[in-house]
Amino acid sequence: MFGPDFIKQLQQQVKAATGRRPTQKDLLALAPDNDPFLAGRDSHWRDARWFAELFIAEGFPRGVHLRRVHYRLMSRGNVIKPDGSAYANEDVADWGLLQTAGKFARHLGLVDPLAFDDRRNPPPVIYIHPEPTPAPMVSVEPYCSMSLPTLQAALELPSWSLPEPEVLGYSYSPSDQPYLLEAWFEKSTQNDVLLPLARELGFNLVTGIGFLSITACVQFLLRVKAARKPARVFYGSDFDPAGDDMCAAVARQIEYYRQVLGTEQEIKVTPLVLTPEQVELYDLPRAPIKETDRRKGNFEGRHGTGAVELDALEALHPGELEKLTRRAMAPYLDKSLLHRLIDAEREADERADEAWGEAIAEAEADMGEIRRDAAAAIKPYRQRLTDLGREVEEDLEPIRERLVRLREHVEAVAEDFDVDLPARPLAEARPPDESGWLFDSGREYLEQLRHYKARK
Repeated sequence: MFGPDFIKQLQQQVKAATGRRPTQKDLLALAPDNDPFLAGRDSHWRDARWFAELFIAEGFPRGVHLRRVHYRLMSRGNVIKPDGSAYANEDVADWGLLQTAGKFARHLGLVDPLAFDDRRNPPPVIYIHPEPTPAPMVSVEPYCSMSLPTLQAALELPSWSLPEPEVLGYSYSPSDQPYLLEAWFEKSTQNDVLLPLARELGFNLVTGIGFLSITACVQFLLRVKAARKPARVFYGSDFDPAGDDMCAAVARQIEYYRQVLGTEQEIKVTPLVLTPEQVELYDLPRAPIKETDRRKGNFEGRHGTGAVELDALEALHPGELEKLTRRAMAPYLDKSLLHRLIDAEREADERADEAWGEAIAEAEADMGEIRRDAAAAIKPYRQRLTDLGREVEEDLEPIRERLVRLREHVEAVAEDFDVDLPARPLAEARPPDESGWLFDSGREYLEQLRHYKARK
């Protein structure tokens, strides 16, 4: 589907349209060895096959951590790398090879992307569940509370009642909202602000340590697929060389695996914090960037000297992160939905009660008549309880048969009972202009690429 041939076709396509043949780098959003759309070079296939063969041969269970694979290979002591040398016990470069080879094995479909457990990062906090909300319906429990008296001291008729309809399908859940909303942050130090907010507004919170993994992106796509609704991801990262790349790196993985998994729902990704504009607006203090960071020159050439951590925003402007998150989520939430569901449920109750009253009117009249007859039948026997027990049963037998017929009639009415209920209100939202969002699943490859490049 993708790979070097895909990029070559794009080069020819662009040349035919513009007269200029772009370089391979021009058509990638990330570095060549990081961009999944270029996965498929000979070296990629070589390393991916090496990894897949070892992974299968060792019989690792689903959910294993990649670090455990590393230690298993070290313990063997006889593992040969693709270049013919031995997998060293303490060679940092070999751990890097394993990570890269495992990445390409997943990109190229040789290993299930969900074969590994992302234990480096905490699990996402999910408030929007994919289970669909049940459609409005009316239900009548067919059991009738009707019985004839037994011979007791008072010989009183027990209380009788007919069933009542119960309307279902109008309860509210965050899953009823029109969008699957998620906030992704590169660290969990903002959870004291974000967790209560996610619970209140009903969005999923995904936190990690640095760059979020392929596993996290694939799990997100599965959530989108199950939810069957458009998704929006708001990304939070430090304002530094690494943070500058994180949102694009995640968007690129989502863009790639969305097509691999056949996820059809619309997905868009955009930075939430910290942006260059926010650093300037809130006058956030900058810290020096390590000289060893090779991305320092490019970052500072575009954004000025120094970096800012996410924590600085909440430390210097308490409550601002919550405001920014609320403001970003607000256009995608239908605040009126809960009240409209309550109103619809009230209307449904009224319709069901009225229709049930009409459907059961004859049965209620019959029950009253039977009750009167039963009361008349037991009255002569109240003083002769012991001796007249059998006579009471005999006198009640015809009434018991009528009661059985009545119960069967009511149960049949309940079985066939149906009401034209009001439609369940659907969530409505008015999203803002999203043309400037970093990622939009509706864009063609080259159009999306321009948005990645524009941010650089």
